Amino acid sequence: EAFQHNIKFGLLFSRFAAAARDIKCLSVMPANLDLLALYGLYAQATKGDQAAKKPGWTNLKARGKWEYWHKHRGKGKAEAMREYIELVEEFKGAIKSIRSSGKKKGSVLSRLYRVVAKKVQ
Repeated sequence: EAFQHNIKFGLLFSRFAAAARDIKCLSVMPANLDLLALYGLYAQATKGDQAAKKPGWTNLKARGKWEYWHKHRGKGKAEAMREYIELVEEFKGAIKSIRSSGKKKGSVLSRLYRVVAKKVQ
Protein backbone atom coordinates (compact mmCIF):
# COMPACT_ATOMS: atom_id res chain seq x y z
CA GLU A 1 0.00 0.00 0.00
CA ALA A 2 2.80 2.43 0.87
CA PHE A 3 4.51 1.50 -2.39
CA GLN A 4 1.38 2.36 -4.41
CA HIS A 5 1.04 5.65 -2.54
CA ASN A 6 4.66 6.51 -3.41
CA ILE A 7 4.07 5.68 -7.07
CA LYS A 8 0.91 7.84 -7.18
CA PHE A 9 2.68 10.72 -5.46
CA GLY A 10 5.64 10.34 -7.83
CA LEU A 11 3.33 10.57 -10.84
CA LEU A 12 1.58 13.58 -9.34
CA PHE A 13 4.92 15.26 -8.67
CA SER A 14 5.99 14.61 -12.28
CA ARG A 15 2.82 16.29 -13.55
CA PHE A 16 3.35 19.15 -11.09
CA ALA A 17 6.95 19.67 -12.25
CA ALA A 18 5.79 19.62 -15.89
CA ALA A 19 3.10 22.23 -15.11
CA ALA A 20 5.71 24.43 -13.41
CA ARG A 21 7.86 24.21 -16.56
CA ASP A 22 4.85 24.83 -18.83
CA ILE A 23 3.82 28.04 -17.06
CA LYS A 24 7.28 29.49 -17.71
CA CYS A 25 6.96 28.75 -21.44
CA LEU A 26 3.62 30.39 -22.15
CA SER A 27 3.63 32.82 -25.06
CA VAL A 28 1.76 35.33 -22.88
CA MET A 29 2.99 36.23 -19.43
CA PRO A 30 0.14 35.91 -16.91
CA ALA A 31 -0.90 39.06 -15.06
CA ASN A 32 0.47 39.71 -11.56
CA LEU A 33 -2.66 38.41 -9.79
CA ASP A 34 -2.45 35.24 -11.86
CA LEU A 35 1.18 34.81 -10.88
CA LEU A 36 0.32 35.33 -7.22
CA ALA A 37 -2.38 32.66 -7.40
CA LEU A 38 0.14 30.25 -8.93
CA TYR A 39 2.78 31.22 -6.38
CA GLY A 40 0.45 30.50 -3.46
CA LEU A 41 -0.34 27.01 -4.71
CA TYR A 42 3.27 26.30 -5.67
CA ALA A 43 4.58 27.39 -2.26
CA GLN A 44 1.97 25.31 -0.42
CA ALA A 45 2.77 22.29 -2.59
CA THR A 46 6.52 22.53 -2.12
CA LYS A 47 6.89 24.01 1.38
CA GLY A 48 3.63 23.39 3.23
CA ASP A 49 1.98 25.91 5.55
CA GLN A 50 3.27 29.47 5.68
CA ALA A 51 5.13 30.01 8.94
CA ALA A 52 6.59 33.48 8.43
CA LYS A 53 5.12 36.62 9.96
CA LYS A 54 2.93 38.68 7.63
CA PRO A 55 5.04 41.40 5.96
CA GLY A 56 4.12 45.03 6.51
CA TRP A 57 2.62 47.40 3.97
CA THR A 58 6.05 48.75 3.07
CA ASN A 59 6.83 45.54 1.17
CA LEU A 60 3.78 45.03 -1.06
CA LYS A 61 5.34 42.27 -3.17
CA ALA A 62 6.23 40.14 -0.14
CA ARG A 63 2.86 40.87 1.45
CA GLY A 64 0.99 39.77 -1.70
CA LYS A 65 2.96 36.54 -1.87
CA TRP A 66 2.36 35.90 1.83
CA GLU A 67 -1.41 36.47 1.47
CA TYR A 68 -1.81 34.21 -1.56
CA TRP A 69 0.23 31.48 0.12
CA HIS A 70 -1.64 31.88 3.42
CA LYS A 71 -4.98 31.28 1.63
CA HIS A 72 -3.94 27.65 1.27
CA ARG A 73 -2.98 27.09 4.92
CA GLY A 74 -3.89 23.57 6.03
CA LYS A 75 -4.11 22.25 2.48
CA GLY A 76 -2.08 19.12 1.84
CA LYS A 77 0.84 19.20 -0.57
CA ALA A 78 -0.81 16.72 -2.95
CA GLU A 79 -4.03 18.74 -3.06
CA ALA A 80 -2.08 21.96 -3.73
CA MET A 81 -0.18 20.19 -6.53
CA ARG A 82 -3.43 19.02 -8.12
CA GLU A 83 -4.92 22.53 -7.95
CA TYR A 84 -1.73 24.05 -9.39
CA ILE A 85 -1.79 21.59 -12.30
CA GLU A 86 -5.47 22.32 -12.91
CA LEU A 87 -4.88 26.08 -12.91
CA VAL A 88 -1.95 25.82 -15.34
CA GLU A 89 -4.08 23.66 -17.65
CA GLU A 90 -6.83 26.29 -17.53
CA PHE A 91 -4.32 28.99 -18.47
CA LYS A 92 -3.03 26.90 -21.37
CA GLY A 93 -6.59 26.21 -22.52
CA ALA A 94 -7.52 29.88 -22.30
CA ILE A 95 -4.53 30.87 -24.42
CA LYS A 96 -5.26 28.16 -26.98
CA SER A 97 -8.94 29.14 -27.14
CA ILE A 98 -8.21 32.81 -27.59
CA ARG A 99 -5.53 32.13 -30.20
CA SER A 100 -7.92 30.01 -32.24
CA SER A 101 -10.55 32.77 -32.08
CA GLY A 102 -8.06 35.35 -33.41
CA LYS A 103 -8.28 37.76 -30.47
CA LYS A 104 -5.34 39.87 -29.34
CA LYS A 105 -3.08 39.26 -26.34
CA GLY A 106 -4.98 41.73 -24.14
CA SER A 107 -7.94 39.38 -24.35
CA VAL A 108 -5.76 36.53 -23.13
CA LEU A 109 -4.78 38.43 -20.00
CA SER A 110 -8.36 39.34 -19.14
CA ARG A 111 -9.44 35.73 -19.75
CA LEU A 112 -6.63 34.46 -17.52
CA TYR A 113 -7.65 36.90 -14.82
CA ARG A 114 -11.21 35.59 -14.91
CA VAL A 115 -9.92 32.01 -14.62
CA VAL A 116 -7.89 32.90 -11.53
CA ALA A 117 -10.67 34.98 -9.98
CA LYS A 118 -12.93 31.91 -10.08
CA LYS A 119 -10.23 29.80 -8.43
CA VAL A 120 -9.38 32.07 -5.50
CA GLN A 121 -12.94 32.84 -4.43
